[in-house]
Amino acid sequence: MKEAIHPGIYIRDKYVKPFNLTRKLLGEYLGVTYNIVSHILGGSTEITIDMAHRLEQVLPVNAKELLIMQLDYNLSKYKNNNSLKRLNLSVRKETTENDRTEFYKRKYSIT
Repeated sequence: MKEAIHPGIYIRDKYVKPFNLTRKLLGEYLGVTYNIVSHILGGSTEITIDMAHRLEQVLPVNAKELLIMQLDYNLSKYKNNNSLKRLNLSVRKETTENDRTEFYKRKYSIT
């Protein structure tokens, strides 16, 4: 499976570098500072809904696709940093069904 890429890096590689756009000029068109553009294009700041919408208005990109890219990137990053043991649910399910039955019997005074 292909590794998820930050949407800011995608924009930098697909539009900013090939068309020799400056971060300052892109910031002016987006209505944000050079620093914000720099952090987005460097992959250190997330693309928000507002920013995705702004980018869609300025560049030939789709806001929804940028947000999906951001979500994929976040999930990939999270999964790589947070590995937990998986529960053995086949054993737990039998216990859960019995516990649930007992809970309702006590709650509703069912005999």
